[in-house]
Amino acid sequence: MKLTAFLLSCFALFACSAFAQGDIFSGTWAMEYKQNPEDSSFFVELQIAEPEQQLLYPAQLKIKYGAFDAIYHLLLVKQHNGQLAISRNKFAVKEEPFSIGTWTIVLNGTLSLSKESGKQVLTVQRIASKRYGIPLPTIINYEEANRTAVMRISDFLKQAPVQLQKIGEAPWRSADAGKLLHSYDSPAYLG
Repeated sequence: MKLTAFLLSCFALFACSAFAQGDIFSGTWAMEYKQNPEDSSFFVELQIAEPEQQLLYPAQLKIKYGAFDAIYHLLLVKQHNGQLAISRNKFAVKEEPFSIGTWTIVLNGTLSLSKESGKQVLTVQRIASKRYGIPLPTIINYEEANRTAVMRISDFLKQAPVQLQKIGEAPWRSADAGKLLHSYDSPAYLG
């Protein structure tokens, strides 16, 4: 009798761990956003790696708007079970055909997890600020051909409703993810 109970409890424990889901934040999240009907759409994809000590999440952010195509690396920090803080700095891996400079700093605050229509959603809740500790580029500094795009991208990062829907469960896997966690390997300070 005791042996049967022991075996059943071992089986139940094994079954629970075998079928346990991965981390709720890890995976691929995406959205499409259009500011104006006559304007290009923003395509945003956030890939989140498995957490380090259930606290630090390396992530890769992709933004496409018209001809602008960018990839940034950043860290997300777990606040509690339903919220991740967005790191202040984002390291630009790729920005084509132009750089937006430090404008990514305005995409700040937290990502809050919720469900909408049965699907997992991460919503950006920004921290309003008039100063970010570093100067933001002025539009006049950009080539005339890129000014409108830079203005729209900076407006999007600063105030657009960013709501990412989970589209994939597989965590972001890259050698870069590990480098983001260790300052001696990191391309930039991401705290």
